[in-house]
Amino acid sequence: MKHIVLSAFAVVLLVIGATATPAPAQAATISTISLIGPGVFVNAHPNDSKGAEALSPYTLKFFHKFAEFNNTFVDKYKFSINDIEKLDFNITTKNHVLGMTFRLYDDQGNQLFSLSDFATNAGETKLTQLSFTGALLDAMLASSFLTLKITGAMCSCASYSITAVTPIPAALLMFMTALGGMGTLAWRRNKHQAAAA
Repeated sequence: MKHIVLSAFAVVLLVIGATATPAPAQAATISTISLIGPGVFVNAHPNDSKGAEALSPYTLKFFHKFAEFNNTFVDKYKFSINDIEKLDFNITTKNHVLGMTFRLYDDQGNQLFSLSDFATNAGETKLTQLSFTGALLDAMLASSFLTLKITGAMCSCASYSITAVTPIPAALLMFMTALGGMGTLAWRRNKHQAAAA
C-alpha cells in the first residue's frame, strides 16, 4: 500500500512540475524585490523600534513601533523590483493609529500611488492588502528604484508592519517540484534495495 501511495505522490509531483508554465525567459534576469538601504526615519523617537529587512529575494519587510505619540514622523524606504508580474503589500496597523498614509514614488519623485485608510482603535489590529499589476506595475518596473513613504499620527505603542511580496517565479516552482519528485523516487529505490539485501 505504501508503494502505491508513494508512486502516486511522485506522479502527482511530476505532473504538477510538467504543467507549470514558466514565464518567458529573459537573458540574465531574476524576478526579485531588493531593499536599498535601511530606511530613513525623520522625527522618530529614539526609543522607537523601526527598520527594514529583506526576508527573501521575494519578500521585504518595513516596520515602525512607536514609543510616544508622534504626528510629524516621515518614514522612507527605497527598494527596487526586477522582472516581476505582481507586487503585493500586506499592511498591518496595530493599536491606536489616528491616521496613516501609504505613498509610492518612482525614481523621479513622481507619486504613483497613495492610500490613507489605516485608522485603528486601541487594542485593534487592521490588515490591508494591496495588489499591483498591469499599467501601474509597468510604471514601477520602468523606475530604477521606488520609494515607499509612510506618514501619519500614531499614539504610543501603535505600530505598522508592511511586507512587500512578489510571487515565486513559475520556473523555480517547476524546478522545486521536479527536485522533490526525483528525491521521492531515489528514496523509494534505496528503500527497495535495502529490503532486497
